Amino acid sequence: MAPPTATEQLIRDYLNRLSVAARGLAPDDRRALLERIRGYIERKADVARRPSTMDVARVLARLGDPAALVEQERRRLVAQGKSVPLTSSAGPSRQRFLSRARGREQSRLRGAGFPWSALRDSGSSAPLPQNGGSGR
Repeated sequence: MAPPTATEQLIRDYLNRLSVAARGLAPDDRRALLERIRGYIERKADVARRPSTMDVARVLARLGDPAALVEQERRRLVAQGKSVPLTSSAGPSRQRFLSRARGREQSRLRGAGFPWSALRDSGSSAPLPQNGGSGR
């Protein structure tokens, strides 16, 4: 089995961070969120045409911080009448670990010459895609 491409690895890393941030959601809600976001990324980055790393990085930058997506999802679920915990399951030690891991990942990518500055936009994040949306 061939190792993942840089593009595939970016998507995997983002979805992993999203999965960790979503640990406070019910398993079915967490799975649905991950599937919806994966589909959104694949549509926006046009994965079928083998997008560049920069194309995928732009899509991920527009989505924003995975923890913010989980909070948005939590609010959506509450609006639908579901009971959802108010706090993340990630305690202070896990948050410190994740923060350090994120820093190491960014340092590694910076060292590889990844052009993060090209991704900076107005600072707004894309709205969370909903089920059944075309994504385009």
